[in-house]
Amino acid sequence: MDPDRARGLPVRPFCVTAACDLRCAWCECCGGPTGVDFSPGSPEQPSFPTDPTHFRLVGGDPFSHGDLRAWVDWARHNPAAYVSVEGHAHRLLEAGAIDRLLAARPDAVRVLLPTLDDDLLARWTAKPLVAARSLAAMEALLAAGLPVVAVVALNAATAPHLQDTVSGLARRFQGRVPVVLLRAPVLPPRPGRLHDLAVDDPAETLTIGEALEALPAALPFDASLTFDALKNDPPCLLPASARRPGLVTAARSERALASTPAPEVCGGCAWRPRCTWRPAARAVPVHAMVPLSQAEAMAMQSALEAGAATPARVDERARRREAQGLPDLLCFAPFTSLSVHELRKRPVPCAQSWVDTTSTPEMEAEALGVPVAEVVAMNARAQELWGVPWHDVMNEDWPLREVWNAPLLRHMRRQMVRGGPSDRCRSSCRVVLGVEERGTPFLTRPDAELSAAVVANRRLLLDELRAGKAVLTALPIDLCVGVSSHCNISCGFCTGPMGNFGELSDRRFAEVVELLPTLMHFSAVGPGEPLMSAAFNRLLDHIAAGDYPSLTVSVTTNGTLLRQSWIDRYQHLRWGMIRVSLNAGSAATYERMTGKTGYFERVLAGLEMLAAMRDRQRDPFELVVSCVLGANVQGDLAPFAALVDRLGARIVLEPMTGDLDGTSPYKDPGRTRALAAECHTVADAYAIQNPPVARAFNAMATFAEERLRKRLQVILPRR
Repeated sequence: MDPDRARGLPVRPFCVTAACDLRCAWCECCGGPTGVDFSPGSPEQPSFPTDPTHFRLVGGDPFSHGDLRAWVDWARHNPAAYVSVEGHAHRLLEAGAIDRLLAARPDAVRVLLPTLDDDLLARWTAKPLVAARSLAAMEALLAAGLPVVAVVALNAATAPHLQDTVSGLARRFQGRVPVVLLRAPVLPPRPGRLHDLAVDDPAETLTIGEALEALPAALPFDASLTFDALKNDPPCLLPASARRPGLVTAARSERALASTPAPEVCGGCAWRPRCTWRPAARAVPVHAMVPLSQAEAMAMQSALEAGAATPARVDERARRREAQGLPDLLCFAPFTSLSVHELRKRPVPCAQSWVDTTSTPEMEAEALGVPVAEVVAMNARAQELWGVPWHDVMNEDWPLREVWNAPLLRHMRRQMVRGGPSDRCRSSCRVVLGVEERGTPFLTRPDAELSAAVVANRRLLLDELRAGKAVLTALPIDLCVGVSSHCNISCGFCTGPMGNFGELSDRRFAEVVELLPTLMHFSAVGPGEPLMSAAFNRLLDHIAAGDYPSLTVSVTTNGTLLRQSWIDRYQHLRWGMIRVSLNAGSAATYERMTGKTGYFERVLAGLEMLAAMRDRQRDPFELVVSCVLGANVQGDLAPFAALVDRLGARIVLEPMTGDLDGTSPYKDPGRTRALAAECHTVADAYAIQNPPVARAFNAMATFAEERLRKRLQVILPRR
């Protein structure tokens, strides 16, 4: 497998063993030749991650010690796991060592090699020929079909030899082996690790910067060179000329929200939302840190999978915002919208699949401005009462008015005020892709069309938005809630809640009713099928009988329960949008995906009825037909587009998250390439006939091609 498949995944290290026969001056794990071995799932290790994760098995020397196969098998209990093993390779040519690795079946082997100079390594590790033996072992690993990554420890001792090391590795393996720089400061001497290297060298930052600056613009054979995702230096410590494209990783995991290393410097740095640097016990070299401007951050991010806007797009957006009388924000959704639905996780301002919702008490404490102990105590109380942490939508002691200022929303607001996107915005977001805007229509609708209560709340919201506030006293003007915990079909990309969560309770019902007078838009979605919910129909009856002149209502449904009687009952509601999740262009595909016969025709009949209701209204609502692009629907996109075009509907296409039944099209380059080609073909067919359809398919083709270009062959995370 391609080691680059791990890019974009959060990395979690697990220590297999502390045993090792080397004595590296910077190793934090070494326990000598008799060091302890750890068992999978042992209490000394981090908790087991269930989201797509890069499991990094480290040591010591896990190539020679510990039950490596048991560790890899344990990691594979996460179906979206990427597993690498990191260690010293000088003993891999011993009998049975590579067979042991092959039996364990990791996705990649990370070989620690701080220099190619055996004399230096003998001085640093107290072993002869470590480099020569390691290089020969790497050749043997490649010959055995195992992907290899060269990991170069970077500190004041190794930096002067950096150019020889990385260029030598590039030439030796002709670019086949990516080179990763692992920041590994020299540790103080202790028994078993005696050395004469400088510790806490004040000139270390300068030495490393000069070494990176001296590297050629392109390594031999265009070999890849990046900083390690866990142990790295930030761009603020590098000379501008050393900031090579792709060198510094951008945060796409929980580490992005950890405490700021140097608040007096980091607060004004445009790279901060993407920064992965966590110096731990190391002293922070504040004197050497130069915060990045927005332009510098954009230049750094251009080679990364974080969805940065181009300068041209930023200029166009600024002009549009000025004409609208609004601040220049990429997206207003964190200030206008609250979405409380799906998954046992955090509320978001848009769609769960567009936001990374991973969270820790440390992140939430920083966002709330309270001690970590207070968040831990809240979580413990909620866990005891509800079986979920405090800042979880399933905790009904957490009222919607407080949910509106949840930690994740506060964090995204702060980053959006600085221009966005937030580090929590996924690259699959349609705002990031440039396909649509979020929040703007709510802020630009004329006051004359709105009730006095809505106008007053929106004015307060705009005042707080312009002031850059992350904690809002204004109430949301767009609310989306989950209303059903059951679904009558099982799509090929979704397991659904299966009755476990998401029902509209009496308590949430009352809270929604309380917010209705200041809402401009209310929508109902899953996690199950909304039309199966009696409480949702009761809420629609309340809205129909009430006085809410500014309110529009939307629903996302699978369409299987649409009947003329239901449509007639609610035809006089002020509908904003009715979205039908069809996810197929033919009965054969629909039946293969859901296992249901006759349902496709039933959904088409419902769509025809909705289109007829739309066309006879004075103010037509928006009929939307959506499709999640998984392997199940590949080859069926042209008939899907034809159906959308015939109905005069708006199209919504979304990448598939997760890998249910192995149907993700994004983990395999061949499948991703085929999807991009099919999307381009459909887009070309509708370029003149239906430009919105063409734009939607072109956006999905671009998304797939970007993942191919950056070799991001990983399953898209669900949250």
